[in-house]
Amino acid sequence: MFLRLAQEHGFAVHGLERNEPACEALMRDYQIPTITSSLEGYAGDERFDVVTMWDLLEHLPDPRAGLAKARSLLQPGGIFALEIPTRDSLLHWTAKAVFRASRGRVRRPLYLVCGVHHLHYFSQEGIHRLMRESGLEPIEDHRGETSLTALHKRAAAPLSSRAKAAAYNATLDAAFAVARFARRENKLIVFARAV
Repeated sequence: MFLRLAQEHGFAVHGLERNEPACEALMRDYQIPTITSSLEGYAGDERFDVVTMWDLLEHLPDPRAGLAKARSLLQPGGIFALEIPTRDSLLHWTAKAVFRASRGRVRRPLYLVCGVHHLHYFSQEGIHRLMRESGLEPIEDHRGETSLTALHKRAAAPLSSRAKAAAYNATLDAAFAVARFARRENKLIVFARAV
């Protein structure tokens, strides 16, 4: 979607995606040139004005190498944009506290905030440090949050199940509202410049 929107706004876009059917769909449906490759395995020598990485860095075995690779793809002064889940969020702290206080019996909040498929979590300070070590100078940060519709429980059967789901959803909605108020949402978007 991001590539399509960028294309609609006049950018010449290129995609890098390791999932071959997704690459084929991008090229077929949107005429977006896409290469089937992982970031680490990409061997092209073209340089770009902008490189984006949405919800990817936390999945890479070596995030330092991933940032260095992104930097190597940028023109001097080019812009890098990154979105990651952040461990210095109110939701992360709360979910971890609930997990610890329950001695591991209450897991769902932690698993929602800390996906088991994520290899790394970063604080705002930590990601800035890692970016600087990779030749990227952070210039602007924004906080965001996971879509609540993806996290809400749905229960269609007994009234007790519906009541539990409603209570869970109301608690989740309140936690997100407090996080927004405290400016400690669970997503971090960082813009940086190649130095």
